[in-house]
Amino acid sequence: SIDLEIPTSYSQNTVIYEAEGQGKIRFENISDRANLQIYNALGVLVHTENGVSTSSDYTVNVATPGMYIVKVAYQNGEVRTVKFINK
Repeated sequence: SIDLEIPTSYSQNTVIYEAEGQGKIRFENISDRANLQIYNALGVLVHTENGVSTSSDYTVNVATPGMYIVKVAYQNGEVRTVKFINK
């Protein structure tokens, strides 16, 4: 499971939440697409996904337990980072 800090408003924040035992990213409504980079706690890039549609939630695919940082770079230039723990 994933430990998360859920903000009070989904529309104004990029968030990670757990559904059906998987981590999901819910994107802000500020751009049609985004590039994702997922780093482990040591700062090593473990996954990259470019051109992800922000119109639906994205399933985070990391198998190893630990803390991760997700960098979301929206096509409009906005960048967000979100931490999560994969158990």
